[in-house]
Amino acid sequence: MKQLTHIIIGALLMLTTGAIVLPATMPVETEVYTVTVIEYVTEAPPEPTPETEPPYTVADIVMVSQVIHKEARGVPGTPPKAAVAWCILNRVGDPRFPNTIEGVVTAKNQFAYDPTAPWEPFYDLAEDVLIRWAREMNGETDVGRTLPADYFFFSGDGKINRFRQEYRDRVYWDWSLADPYAEVAE
Repeated sequence: MKQLTHIIIGALLMLTTGAIVLPATMPVETEVYTVTVIEYVTEAPPEPTPETEPPYTVADIVMVSQVIHKEARGVPGTPPKAAVAWCILNRVGDPRFPNTIEGVVTAKNQFAYDPTAPWEPFYDLAEDVLIRWAREMNGETDVGRTLPADYFFFSGDGKINRFRQEYRDRVYWDWSLADPYAEVAE
């Protein structure tokens, strides 16, 4: 028991002073041990990256679908309706216009945005265009645009919309892009 007491006192002294102090009366036996230290050098795991948030919200989809309803509901075909959405998104990316979807569609005297307009009929189309736009913003090419990126204006009569690059242009988009909404013949 006396030897155990000496060991405990020595351990306590070591913990408090950082030095090993053994009582003079304690016999010391020396044993040699070989300690092998193995270090593993590994690279730190990469930080988890959060899922990329889309550059739009559900509210944006609803707003775009309401604009499509007001501006193109009577226009035949899907590409001209999608082109209204692309026209909005083209403006978002241009420094002459607000840099948000809400800012573009609510700008005075620009689009026929009405927050009480039905959004359900064109929600899927608006969401499809916004998904394509997000893919394009992430570097993908040929996402299925129906309107080139440099067309910012349009006018229409309820039956046809004419898209142009500048406000006073008389040169209109010729619909020469492939129709991403055309049914594939089997």
